[in-house]
Amino acid sequence: MKGKYKRAISTSTAIIIAVVVIILIVVGVVAYFQQMGSHAPTSSSSITTQSSLSSTSQSQTSTQQVIKIGALLPLTGQLSSVGAEAQQVLMYAQDQANSLLKQLGVNMQVQVVIEDTATNPQTALSDLQTLYSQGVKLVIGPFSSGELRQIMSYAESNGIMLFSPSSTSPALATPDRINGTIFRDVPNDTYQGAVIANIMYQQGIRAIAVIWRGDTYGDGLVSVVNKTFTALGGKVMLVARYDPSTTDFSSYVSTLANTISQLINQYGKDHVAVYDVSFEEGASILQLASQYPQLTEVKWYGSDGTAGVGSIVQNPVAAQVAVETLFLNPIAAPAHTVFYDQLTQHFNKTLQAYSYITYDIFWIYFYSVLKVGSDNVTAIKSILPKVAAKFYGASGYHLFDKYGDRVSGVYQLQIVNKTASGYEWTIYGIYDVTTHTLTIGFPPATQPPQGYLYPDDPQAQSKLSSIS
Repeated sequence: MKGKYKRAISTSTAIIIAVVVIILIVVGVVAYFQQMGSHAPTSSSSITTQSSLSSTSQSQTSTQQVIKIGALLPLTGQLSSVGAEAQQVLMYAQDQANSLLKQLGVNMQVQVVIEDTATNPQTALSDLQTLYSQGVKLVIGPFSSGELRQIMSYAESNGIMLFSPSSTSPALATPDRINGTIFRDVPNDTYQGAVIANIMYQQGIRAIAVIWRGDTYGDGLVSVVNKTFTALGGKVMLVARYDPSTTDFSSYVSTLANTISQLINQYGKDHVAVYDVSFEEGASILQLASQYPQLTEVKWYGSDGTAGVGSIVQNPVAAQVAVETLFLNPIAAPAHTVFYDQLTQHFNKTLQAYSYITYDIFWIYFYSVLKVGSDNVTAIKSILPKVAAKFYGASGYHLFDKYGDRVSGVYQLQIVNKTASGYEWTIYGIYDVTTHTLTIGFPPATQPPQGYLYPDDPQAQSKLSSIS
């Protein structure tokens, strides 16, 4: 029994040892091939590498480059109707641009970031600081010259680009602006002042009484009108300069009425006019004027500050005074283009002139960013004037003088008309600065020249490639 038992144990032991050996051999073989697979360029390794690259590519595709364009808009305050409309236009342009980027296959998104300046210079500065803290380097606005004057230094010190659609004060066309970071997409008021002075004189006016807001904008424009109208042989009475924060204009309008009475006695009512330089508060001034017969029997002339503003046509008393006095307001003219019509049709109304310009500024910024591939201000400021020169937008051509102000020889003249549904701004005519001629009506729409960029342009990339 003991012998048989020993043999059984030996046999069992041998079997166990054999199994262990086999297991060790199998483990060794598997380990060997795993080690080889981690180094050798086998098909299995290629698939793994390709899979990793694919994941990386998908991650990069899902991460869009977001470009922020800031906007300093007067959503409240003395230009609120202008600001509200500009906001709507910018949201529309943003949607168009992002759809175009998808169509072009560009992994980028544009985001408009809006701050309300309330038409207040100090608020505009605070708003600009807020935009800067959010990484915004390209800014549309501000709308008034007083605001622009307040924030220019901060913008230049911090590498921010400003592009105003409506600041026109001649006082801001200075050599310290020749650094390529501050643009105004309108001519300065050296031109507007000459335009309205010439129109008044051509229409037989020989004496004017002036009421105006006492800020950078108002003072600059009145200075040009005073100089030009006087040189033509007319008389200028600087009657009422008010603080922009004024809300009660009773005393100013009373003084204006007394002065107009004196001028009528001297020159006759057909040769006397009121020249009013205001913003939204123009509605209050016109409403008070309704209380003085002498103020409603002479012509009134205004500026781009009142052209198209909603407060006047929304106030029946003020609007009726504007109709009775043929209140004529010049504004740097958006050319009548097919894109002007497209924007008008989209919003189902004729927009305030600066809304068309605001729309164009967005696209000039957008195409400049698309050209350089980022919002780097150093790169943008060198290319933006060239992009603008090849852009034909809702307001036409965009060329700039040495100060960065738009060069334009045409002004649109707007008046208030009464319709079956109320009051509305309409285009009275177009004034050509170079020939000093007034053409009644609105010219037909024009197409962009061959090869020019235009809003929502599907061929933008190929056209941009030709700009160096």
